[in-house]
Amino acid sequence: MVERKNIEYQKILKSSKELNLLIVEDVMEDLALIVRTLKSNGVEFTYNVADSKLKYQKLLQDNLYDAILSDYYLADFDIFEVLKLLQKLGQEVPVILITDDLPEEKTFECLKAGVNNYVFKDRLLSLSIILERATAEFRAKQEQQSAIIKLQQQAQQEAIINRIVQGMRNTLLLDEVLQNTVEQLHEILQVSHCVIVRLDYQKNINLCHLDDITVECDNQVSFCYDVHQYYLEILARGKQVKISKFDTTIDSEVKNLIDQFQVISVLITPLLYQDTYQGGIILDQCDREREWTEDERSLLTSIADHCAIAIHQAELYQQAQIEIAERKRVEEHLRKSQERYALAIEASQVGIWEWDLQTNVIYLDPILKAMLGYEDWEVRNMIDDWHQLVHPEDLEQIMAAKNAHLAGLTPKYEIEHRVQHKDGSYRWFFCCGIAIQNEEGITNKMMGTNTDITQYKYTEETVIASKQQLVAMMTLIRNITECKQAQQALRNHEVRFHALIENANDLILIIDAEGISRYISPSLIRVLGYKPEKAVGQGIFDLIHIDDLSLITQTFHKAIENPGISQQPIEYRVKHRNGSWCFFESVVTNLLHDPAVEGIIVNSHDITQRKLIEEQLKHDALHDPLTHLPNRTLFMDRLEQTIKYWERRKNFSFAVLFIDLDRFKVVNDSLGHSIGNQLIIAIAEQLTALLSPGDTVARLGADEFVILLEYISGISDATYIANHIHEQLTSPIILEGNEVFITASIGIALNSTNIGSAENFLRDAEIAMQSAKNIGRGCYQIFCTSMHTQILKRLKLENNLQSALKFIKNQPTAQSQFVLNYQPIVSLATNNIIGFEALVRWQHPELGLISPVEFIPVAEETGLIIPLGL
Repeated sequence: MVERKNIEYQKILKSSKELNLLIVEDVMEDLALIVRTLKSNGVEFTYNVADSKLKYQKLLQDNLYDAILSDYYLADFDIFEVLKLLQKLGQEVPVILITDDLPEEKTFECLKAGVNNYVFKDRLLSLSIILERATAEFRAKQEQQSAIIKLQQQAQQEAIINRIVQGMRNTLLLDEVLQNTVEQLHEILQVSHCVIVRLDYQKNINLCHLDDITVECDNQVSFCYDVHQYYLEILARGKQVKISKFDTTIDSEVKNLIDQFQVISVLITPLLYQDTYQGGIILDQCDREREWTEDERSLLTSIADHCAIAIHQAELYQQAQIEIAERKRVEEHLRKSQERYALAIEASQVGIWEWDLQTNVIYLDPILKAMLGYEDWEVRNMIDDWHQLVHPEDLEQIMAAKNAHLAGLTPKYEIEHRVQHKDGSYRWFFCCGIAIQNEEGITNKMMGTNTDITQYKYTEETVIASKQQLVAMMTLIRNITECKQAQQALRNHEVRFHALIENANDLILIIDAEGISRYISPSLIRVLGYKPEKAVGQGIFDLIHIDDLSLITQTFHKAIENPGISQQPIEYRVKHRNGSWCFFESVVTNLLHDPAVEGIIVNSHDITQRKLIEEQLKHDALHDPLTHLPNRTLFMDRLEQTIKYWERRKNFSFAVLFIDLDRFKVVNDSLGHSIGNQLIIAIAEQLTALLSPGDTVARLGADEFVILLEYISGISDATYIANHIHEQLTSPIILEGNEVFITASIGIALNSTNIGSAENFLRDAEIAMQSAKNIGRGCYQIFCTSMHTQILKRLKLENNLQSALKFIKNQPTAQSQFVLNYQPIVSLATNNIIGFEALVRWQHPELGLISPVEFIPVAEETGLIIPLGL
């Protein structure tokens, strides 16, 4: 039996890595026994020995260990000081207590103080298994802590980026944005100096942003200029540059710079926007060597991308401001020209007309109508009505001059003709005009002036006045042409500005005070699948997730109450055209008061991918990676919640089923870990299918599952599930062509009037499961208090047995509690005594005579049978 257990221990430890152990022991015989036992069980390890408090402390300070094996008492300290010194040095190492004899209350005290497990020196055969479990649990705990730390680091990095990006969104002043970024990076990364350099179109540094400390260090600024210029070609290709004083491969020129300016470590991150290099972020460390971590480099790359975008947007904003100023200048010039023109027309009594050759609609200036004695409404703006006022003898000449000009035979349309006054008389007019072409080069209009030259016909003074009017009219035409050209240039600038907004990756909306969209950027179709032209005019709340409507509404009303102030970023869900939900982060700014906008601006960024990663990390922290079932942490949380709810109501029953697969190790070792994993997954699926939606099944260990049954009528429901599990497992499971038969031992714990903690309740179910294994496996047992009492009784018997043997070992001359009775062996054939059978008896000083039926199985199981002498 002992030999079989040794073989199993060796198989368990065969695949484990070599352990580095610290053995705290001052008895060399016990030390040799511990080492020999571990080696005989196939444990691969190295070890150091601490036989005093000073040596123990020195070894802990100089080395890292996978586990500590410690005696309870040593010459100058004990197990509690072992734990205290370990905690003082901030190390987390599993501690296993190896002792001769220890009362039950002392055992529990050690476990409470931080001991992971214990083993008596007379039961060292189980040390290998206990050591393997302790180190495995410790590695699992470290991996979980590492995952949590990584999640926290990612969240911290996102917070850093969000804080810097939010600072960028709060202002369009580029110098303020970059200066804030420099200060934030200097504080967050704890570097000696932080500098952002910007380049002009000739690749020369024209601006440098420094943190508060670097401002006072002219030498560091010079260093940044020189080292940046040296690596400019590499940075322009978008690659980070990492420099270390102790790197023997760096160029001598860079080495001289580092030595000259007393810098140890440098990291330069390029600012790149659409393959255009704009500058770099330079971090240096002067007090120590620094290894730039992957997270730090990734953080710098992300912030550099945002800075490059900010620089680009600021340049666009500055260009837009210049164009707006130019447009205002042109408009002011046009307004003044129009004022001068109006004054000139009013003073010169020149009437303007504009003739649409396609519709025959003619615009007649009110001044022209007034010169003929008509009110504006008395003459319709149709060419036929105008021709009716023209003298019949002049109409043919008018049409001929018009046709000649339209045919390109004359540079201008010019003619003198008579027009009938309202009083019936005719007035002479000098008509001058030009043909106007549209954007396609087709002549579609004529525009000109009519000048009253009635007096000119009679006096030369009138002729001179008419010439002055003609000069004024030509000046007007030139001014109008300049105005048209300026308007066209303004329209071109507006087209470029709109193209800039419409090709941005983020989603931009302008909504009115009722929440109706008035403008949506074209990125809507890329982000959410909807066409912007169909979405304009619709309410923005229709696509918001119902759980997020309250947050959106509050932010919307707050923005209305605080015009001109950007609200805090909010996160919410929006329905995609394909039916899925996308996460957005938005900033709302009320510009209803701004005549140029007259709306509420909503800048939105798609953060769906980031949310999915966060949810996956949360799920992985609470679920088994192989079966995706809840792990111990999630199961214990649900069990605690059930117990608390039951303690308040106590109107229902619940139970825990602790399931251990029998002989799973045999399947795992014989068919391989791959099939073993497939078996675990198959059994997990079977257990899940057997349960109601409100119940929970979790995986606690390699071959251990646990089930929480809630709202059951009594123990019969729990035993029904246990029987159902056994029936389900009677059928073989086919895995890669292999028929696998498996059974399970199940322990059942039902709630009672005094449950205690969730840990105790789970312990009761495990005790019942061990009872099921002891009576033959493939069955179930219901926990009762006698089981716990029996375990405690067995533990006490084991402690008494070890104490009795230790008493004999330490005091060989003293009277032993064990006595031998010799029973003769008589031959039935001859009736002669042919031998004797030695039978051991235990006479306990307090408990009296203890039957061999009670203590012999314990001695065999714990390995005490050998020192007992049997």
